[in-house]
Amino acid sequence: MDLFEIPEDYKPEHQMTEEEMKETTEYLLNHPLFMKELPADIESNPHLMALQNIIYDEEPEKLAESLNVTNNLPQRQGNERLKERPNHIYFMKDAYKKYT
Repeated sequence: MDLFEIPEDYKPEHQMTEEEMKETTEYLLNHPLFMKELPADIESNPHLMALQNIIYDEEPEKLAESLNVTNNLPQRQGNERLKERPNHIYFMKDAYKKYT
């Protein structure tokens, strides 16, 4: 039996009504986890607004600085490794890998 296969003898205790099934399906289709496309107007979806607020919660200057720090991390790591032992070929190769 497959993990998600429903056994033939399964009988639910509470059968969903047609209206409950429709509401549940609509809710899931509007949830970001199950969306196939983003709507043009995200203000109408509270889940998408919450995700946007998490992403852009910081001021623009702090957001730009954090992205700059994150994007330059491999380059800085390579420079630090190269400074440790500048004549050692392993560290040169390691620094090269960090840059590429």
